[in-house]
Amino acid sequence: MMDGKTGGIVNAMAVASEMEKRGIALYKRAARIVSDDRLRGLLLRLLDEENSHLRYFESLRGDTPGEDEIGGSLSAALAADAFIPGGLMQMAGEGAFESMERMLDAAIQAENDSIDYYGKMLENASGEVRNQLEEVLSQERGHLSELNGWRYGE
Repeated sequence: MMDGKTGGIVNAMAVASEMEKRGIALYKRAARIVSDDRLRGLLLRLLDEENSHLRYFESLRGDTPGEDEIGGSLSAALAADAFIPGGLMQMAGEGAFESMERMLDAAIQAENDSIDYYGKMLENASGEVRNQLEEVLSQERGHLSELNGWRYGE
């Protein structure tokens, strides 16, 4: 992934932040449209998790200079391709709004997809980008474990 300004690799934390922002927006919209209070509560809990991850990834970006418009757009596009690309319609089509279990299954699948995506990025990364991706993967694997615990009562 090339950064339009410097010709370097797009900051992995920028992509991770964009993926979390996408999750935040998705869970927030979903919480507005569901009628089941328990399902809404789950969506709000997922939203809180995504907000927490966003804050963490933003803190890791630290003093990294701001991205130019092309780099920011690229990060957003990469996130859109990786995290539930069909948005609410995809989730509805897959039955995610039918029950808490189905919503957790959708969230778990989204985490698995994210982990796969970061894993593919890691294959070609080196140096600081590799370190960033390894940290992102560690966080996402922890989140996946937590979601599995919610799903299976662990």
